[in-house]
Order: sequence, then structure tokens, then C-alpha cells
Amino acid sequence: MKKNILITSFFIGFLSFYTFAQAKTDIQCRMYFDKTKKLDNKEQKIFYETVEQCQSHLFKDKDLVLKTIEAYRALFKVNRSHFHLEPFMPFYIKNKKQVDDLVSAITDKAEREDFQERLKTAYREFNDGNG
Repeated sequence: MKKNILITSFFIGFLSFYTFAQAKTDIQCRMYFDKTKKLDNKEQKIFYETVEQCQSHLFKDKDLVLKTIEAYRALFKVNRSHFHLEPFMPFYIKNKKQVDDLVSAITDKAEREDFQERLKTAYREFNDGNG
């Protein structure tokens, strides 16, 4: 009986910790993307790492996806030669329609075409292993 209680307590503790850790990461991702505007080179590197680390949260949060797309848009305005969408590719591949719909909703035709071209290039590089 004590062993069952101990195992149950351990399991509940583990689930509580896991839930807290997930929530904390989700909050950190949200806070990061909320403040992302124009990035210098160092901040760009942090941005890519954050996109990679927050992949699992993108699947759960449409608002976070939108903020990620907006951060990339801001980055492209600062640096026209910028193509580093590879950290976003795992999410994009599984949610192409959702991303395309969001990009269409928030961009004009010229910017949408530019963003789509960048996505195609990143997708090709991601699949070829050149990213």
C-alpha cells in the first residue's frame, strides 16, 4: 500500500514538474516573440535558436506562429538578402497550409510572393541538407 502511494506520488510529482516545465518554456517562447522586432546579427542567431527550441509550442499556439512569421518579416525588411528560414522548416513542412494562410492574411501581394519564395528556397535547402 505504501509502495503504491509512493509510486503514485512520484508520478503526480513528475507530471506536475513536466507540466510546469512545459508552461515555463511556452511563456519564455511567447515573451521572446512578443518583443522581437528588428534584430542585429547577434540577436538573429538567438532568434534562430529560439525558433528551433520553440518548435513544439508552435504546434499548439497559432498566435506564436503568427509572431514568428512577423519576426521573420521584420528581419527580411532589415536584411533583404536574408533567407534563414531553416529553423522554421520542421513546423512549416507539417503545417504548410496554416503558414501559407497566415502569410496571405498579413502581407500584401509583393511581400507574400517574396516570403513564399524564401520559404521555397529554405524548404529546398532543408531537404538537400544545405541549410
